[in-house]
Amino acid sequence: MYLSSVVLYELIAANIDESTLQRYSSWKKAFADSGWLLTPSATDWFECSKLVRNMLRGSRSGTTGNVRKITSAQQQQNDALIARTAARHDCFVVTNNVRDFEKFQPYMGGLIVIPADYYFAP
Repeated sequence: MYLSSVVLYELIAANIDESTLQRYSSWKKAFADSGWLLTPSATDWFECSKLVRNMLRGSRSGTTGNVRKITSAQQQQNDALIARTAARHDCFVVTNNVRDFEKFQPYMGGLIVIPADYYFAP
């Protein structure tokens, strides 16, 4: 399992207590030490900015042609970075927000999104 530094950012930026912050800090160290902490590169940032631009304009995608405008796309910067980083490392995204990540699939070939309840099913 890999951990996105963007996911870690979102977890820590939430209103958490000190013990939860310490737990997330230990996760960061463990994943970084193992080489399993994925961090967006400068290219990832650039490609995600183009993706959000295309979504805001409703521009053609590489896989499905024209896509309707998504006016909230700019608010999804972190999700775009998570998706791009996962796809670049041949990983999939496990999330409770499948719909949010599926919006990127027309622009991001190879992105696989799996519902969290499916992945973590008992």
